[in-house]
Amino acid sequence: QAQGISASSESCMMVASDVEEQPTFVLIGGEAYEWQGVAPEHREFQHTSVSFVGSAYASLRKAGIARKNIITIVQLHDYLDTLEQGEQGKLSTGIPAKWYAEQLATTEAKCRCLLDEGGATYDKQDV
Repeated sequence: QAQGISASSESCMMVASDVEEQPTFVLIGGEAYEWQGVAPEHREFQHTSVSFVGSAYASLRKAGIARKNIITIVQLHDYLDTLEQGEQGKLSTGIPAKWYAEQLATTEAKCRCLLDEGGATYDKQDV
């Protein structure tokens, strides 16, 4: 491996470990104000900004940006919890459980690096 580079989780590939000065990146994703904090049955099914934040995070890590230089403000676990409830048939939305399962798998895949490294900096009530 190149000097200053170490392997992280498999999904994050190679990351810089001892770079002194790097810019700080802030990645933000959230639901529209009118959906924030309402019961899971009333939330949006597709929360695309979560996947975009996950993809951007992975790209930054693969480019060598240290985790400490990436601030993520996103309803990651909040959204995943809702998808899991839908997958288990606990939500009465009229959306089939298999669609929740597919959306959960897609979101987890897009956010794998972020999830593997502990999740969002700010999530759930912090958002």
